[in-house]
Amino acid sequence: PTEYSHVSYLVESLDGGLLLVRRRYLEIIDDINCKVTVGFKVYRMTRKHSSDEEEEPEWVEIKSLPNILLFVGDNHSICIPAFGFCNCQSNCIYFTDDCTERDPDAPYEATDMGIFHLESGQIGKHYELPQSLSYLPPAVWILPKLQ
Repeated sequence: PTEYSHVSYLVESLDGGLLLVRRRYLEIIDDINCKVTVGFKVYRMTRKHSSDEEEEPEWVEIKSLPNILLFVGDNHSICIPAFGFCNCQSNCIYFTDDCTERDPDAPYEATDMGIFHLESGQIGKHYELPQSLSYLPPAVWILPKLQ
């Protein structure tokens, strides 16, 4: 059997706002119990005025993030400008495998890492871990000092 589930990440946008990134998984429940990312939705927190003039927070879906790179994963999530990162594609979400429900005696295999293209909704690969390195722990993002 399979079922869908979600995990969410809160990320500070470049202008100091708040983004909610929802990752949609397809859970394959069988001998290996793995999760496969099938998509993302991105929301921005905005303020709307209510009838009594108080601002109430509201999440509005964003369909595009031009000139922005989003990196999400279990260890940290970050939003950075796409300029200066020639090997990365803007308007994309780079994600790492963050499945924590693994057999501790089994070798780690990072099978759910990739790039989600916001405009097309397609998922591609950004890195494939060689089988000889399957014992390594889950991938993490290394955050450069941005100025």
